[in-house]
Amino acid sequence: MKKSLLVVSLLVFLLSSLVLAENLALDKKYVVSYPAEASYPDSGTEMTDGKIGQPSIYDSPWSGHLRNEFRTFIIDLEAIYSIDSITLGALKDGGTGVTLPLWLCFSVSNDGKRWKSIGTLDYDESELPTKNVVRFLYELKTSGTKARYVAVKVNAGVWLFVDEIEVHGDPATRSEDTNGISLKEIDFEEIEFDY
Repeated sequence: MKKSLLVVSLLVFLLSSLVLAENLALDKKYVVSYPAEASYPDSGTEMTDGKIGQPSIYDSPWSGHLRNEFRTFIIDLEAIYSIDSITLGALKDGGTGVTLPLWLCFSVSNDGKRWKSIGTLDYDESELPTKNVVRFLYELKTSGTKARYVAVKVNAGVWLFVDEIEVHGDPATRSEDTNGISLKEIDFEEIEFDY
């Protein structure tokens, strides 16, 4: 009886911890340091609409970014939350010059003015998928970092294709924020990144 109760308790705990982590960025507004190319556009909703791209440059969830070394994406969660992880989906298509990023830097802010770098993902090409066409999911664990704004800086090769940025956390940790600024007021040059 004790063993059954222990197993049930453990299952309830595991399921409740899975339910608490939601995508806090779903349908939230964001800005990008350079716009996507007109042939693979981003209307301002693709990166947070919850739609995952299939491994094809022709699938509509992908937005395509050409050159310019890097892109910075900033999401406004509209309130301060405790964040557990941040993910970004990217496409590799060797036949069309679409490559996977080798590094991603992450920074957060409560007010959109003062930023704190929270981590970097740095890869050697040998650590990335070898398949010619593949969607790859990058993930940074953040251990309960509290923030309203999340910035992700990504290196871009010839072509960078991205579909979704997700910010996972517990919605019950929401605290209202009255000190935030509009995304249009954020200065990309002021964001602190450790790379």
